[in-house]
Amino acid sequence: MIDQVRTRLAELEREFRAGEEQLAELLGQEASLRETLLRISGAVQILRELVAGEDGAGSNGSGPDPATGNESTGNGSTPAVPQGTVLTVP
Repeated sequence: MIDQVRTRLAELEREFRAGEEQLAELLGQEASLRETLLRISGAVQILRELVAGEDGAGSNGSGPDPATGNESTGNGSTPAVPQGTVLTVP
């Protein structure tokens, strides 16, 4: 009887160690995945801000600025407006 208990104890200890090793591996994978998701989240945020900026500047970034009627340079910069000029938005 005691031999069966010792055999079962040895089996359970092996299973326990194997489970600990697997858990450590999974925790490492979790940390790596969280870092990847954080980088992706940052990239998504930047791209959303770029899209929002383009939507506010016009569909393709060129052509007249809807607020001023001035021609856009297409490179994201705002054309210079002479000082003292009053701009009206229709």
